[in-house]
Amino acid sequence: MFWSGQTLAARLPAAISGFDASRIDCAAYTLAMGPQYYVTPGKIDFDPRSGVVRELKDQEHFRIPSGQFAFLLTEETIEVPANALAFISIRFAYKRRGLVNVSGFHVDPGFQGRLIFSVYNAGPSEIQIQRGDQLFLIWFCDLDAQSDEKYRKCYNEKVQRQESIPSDFASAVAGHIYSPTTLIEDTRQNKSLLDQINWVGRIFAGIVITILLGAVGVGYKIFEHHEARISRMEDRLMTSNPNAPVTTRSSESLVSPQPSVRSGKSAKEPRDK
Repeated sequence: MFWSGQTLAARLPAAISGFDASRIDCAAYTLAMGPQYYVTPGKIDFDPRSGVVRELKDQEHFRIPSGQFAFLLTEETIEVPANALAFISIRFAYKRRGLVNVSGFHVDPGFQGRLIFSVYNAGPSEIQIQRGDQLFLIWFCDLDAQSDEKYRKCYNEKVQRQESIPSDFASAVAGHIYSPTTLIEDTRQNKSLLDQINWVGRIFAGIVITILLGAVGVGYKIFEHHEARISRMEDRLMTSNPNAPVTTRSSESLVSPQPSVRSGKSAKEPRDK
């Protein structure tokens, strides 16, 4: 059975550090943003504070870019009784902006320490969070008996209080997250690059076409000049010998002349004596 507001007011002072009765929200208790956070490095509007676990001072804020993951540490330390189980979530005021809880949704019996929330910004814009913001919700419910299997970190069978974000959490998601937002931006940049390449290609094609047309024009001028010279030479020949036949070069001029065959006797044939 879930604890009511009255039960929370009676039992949580021993289970949550800095308990404040005004934080009770119906059957839940509100937890605040604490002293540490980690945000995966975004490609758009890169925040130099992202990519490593950061300490957060009082009233200091940070931002989670669209499409990026974050680990958030609570301000309060909690201690879940061995005969109870806790459930966690994010307040709707942040959910409606796109902040989604992607971590576990429960806290084991016997857990002690600060909670770490793994979140994802599925919204279209960045989400700004300040230390002390009332960001999380926690519910408690009774078990039918005290649990013998309590939360352990397996260090000499002792319960370890969780006070910070472990380094292996950050290293597991240290790479850049290719979110829809960054993919859209990459597409825009690639399109811009392709447009530039196409523009350079059109200029190059225009230069090549201009050179080819110029070469054709020069060749045509040379051909005209050559034809004019031949025409002038033929005119001079006709003027100097008007009766000379005008011949043109043809394939017949390339054939070797054959000796002519005369009818009758050959010119070299000896005369009759």
